[in-house]
Amino acid sequence: MAFRGSGSPLATGSNDKTVILWDLTDPTQPSPIGPPLTGHTDTVWSVAFSPDGRTLATGSHDKTVILWNITGMTELRDHLLERACLITGQGLTPDEWARYVPDLPYQDACAP
Repeated sequence: MAFRGSGSPLATGSNDKTVILWDLTDPTQPSPIGPPLTGHTDTVWSVAFSPDGRTLATGSHDKTVILWNITGMTELRDHLLERACLITGQGLTPDEWARYVPDLPYQDACAP
């Protein structure tokens, strides 16, 4: 496993051949960011972020290394409140939040 420089997300490799990015905004309830990353054909043994946090390198028992551009995967989560306010102009209602962001507790996106 590896943390990105800012501490979130956390990347984990697994014997099921996948890599999962975890949002640790609430460390007591980590939540996956998107679906697992797939591409290896054997156990993922190592994961490491580039210094700028935009690329994730994964190494596997299948003798391959994959470089993942994770910028788009984490951008929305990293700036969720700002994006929700910008897109809607008024934020999300608690019902909309539960529908679109069910794994995070409700927050008023446009609160000052």
